[in-house]
Amino acid sequence: DKVLQKRFSLTSKSSNGIILIKDIITKARGNAEAEVIYLGAGKYDLKMKSKDLKQADNSLKEIINTLEKLAKTQNLQFLAEKS
Repeated sequence: DKVLQKRFSLTSKSSNGIILIKDIITKARGNAEAEVIYLGAGKYDLKMKSKDLKQADNSLKEIINTLEKLAKTQNLQFLAEKS
């Protein structure tokens, strides 16, 4: 299996920001076999193991797009790093 990774940042100035961030990450992941790792200072790694790199890349892109859309609805700051 190969491991694909995308990095993003997600931050909030809200007093319940950590709850919003956890909720958004959970919703965006859905049933995907992706692992989210907190790196610190609002940065996260999104990793997925797969034999099919194209399918895994498409799944990660879909999760990133969903994160961005959900972040906008909650007034969170979202940035996906270019890979």
